[in-house]
Amino acid sequence: AVSSAGGSQYSGEYWESFPAGWFGANMYGVENASQLEAIGRYKIAVLGWQHEIWPANFTNISSPQLDQIGKIKDKHPTLPVFMYLAMGWAPPMWPAIDQLVHDPSVKKPGGLYYDYFLQTTDEDPTPGPLYTDIFCGGVGANATRKNCRSLYWNMANEAARDYLAEKVVMPLAKDPRHDGVFFDACGFLLQDIPKYNMTNLPGTDPASKMSAYWNGVMAWQKQLKDLFAPLPVNPATSRPKVPMFSLGQNEANFFREGFPGRDEWAMVRTLGGKEGWIRYYEGVRGEAPYPALENMIVEAQLGISVVMHVYLNSLEEDITTHLALFLIARGDGFYFMASTNWFDDDWRWYPEYDYDYGRPLGIASKIPLTDSKFGEAVEYRREYTKCQVSLKCKNGTNDCSGSITFT
Repeated sequence: AVSSAGGSQYSGEYWESFPAGWFGANMYGVENASQLEAIGRYKIAVLGWQHEIWPANFTNISSPQLDQIGKIKDKHPTLPVFMYLAMGWAPPMWPAIDQLVHDPSVKKPGGLYYDYFLQTTDEDPTPGPLYTDIFCGGVGANATRKNCRSLYWNMANEAARDYLAEKVVMPLAKDPRHDGVFFDACGFLLQDIPKYNMTNLPGTDPASKMSAYWNGVMAWQKQLKDLFAPLPVNPATSRPKVPMFSLGQNEANFFREGFPGRDEWAMVRTLGGKEGWIRYYEGVRGEAPYPALENMIVEAQLGISVVMHVYLNSLEEDITTHLALFLIARGDGFYFMASTNWFDDDWRWYPEYDYDYGRPLGIASKIPLTDSKFGEAVEYRREYTKCQVSLKCKNGTNDCSGSITFT
């Protein structure tokens, strides 16, 4: 039953304030006292791989992350804080990856570690490892700098997944200072596989190779969830440690057609339900909410925890439409992030984070209408106990505008 206090499913401490999140880093050192206080205003925090990257010399970068998380926890013991770990990529900035990628067998067909990483003929006529300079460019480093060039894990290879779990993830997952691990680029290479001639993925064409890779991603995510399940609960937060998966909007979607192995129903079944993991959306924007909008609505109904991260054009940008999208979809365990980039100066505490929106009186309605601005349109409308939220979209397009009216 629905009452003036909000729908019966929308209860508990989570709904008593707005769930703003933070995902930043300081490339050159530890945050000062005022920055630590600023982080403490948020409801969830993730520390990026860039943290203290230059003092660490691109080596063993989890160590300064964990030290910083410890300092955050000293000031804010109940704040859930996650550390970062690449997934699709294999950057040698972590010691257990470093010792592997420099083994000569990585470049030798039939070698012990050759099939741990994706091999291609696109770099050279002779098959060799596929590289990316994404970690170099992310902090303005030259690609020749030691350890910033990265290989790609071959997620279709079970031995590679086991090594990553046992040698890289498990020692970090056990660390008592954090509340979970953010896994980046879970299905990142799906969009790139057709661009390269991958020589060591099962299959004879891009579609079959993509399927093999995605099946490996699903097996890996289940392995991670099972790895985290027995870890001790954080006594300060009473929260279990969980993995947070960065998945593209089209990489796991309830409404995806033509790729039955990549629909989110299959992923949820593989993971064994809604508990014990968090879904992260990168770069969702309120005026262009598809396909994330409909997908998040279903995730909220299923009880899946979601982080929605908006990429702002500037810190002065009006965030109303982005907030409207979030409030239309919001369910238990949803968090809202908005930044211009991944560093401390790219975040701002917006006044809207202090507003009391109340609790939802039910799920959003989807109403066809004719609008003076959009013509034939659809409106997503959701009632909260203290406001009405609207997101109007030109029919079937990423052309939307949101509003929040307080009652």
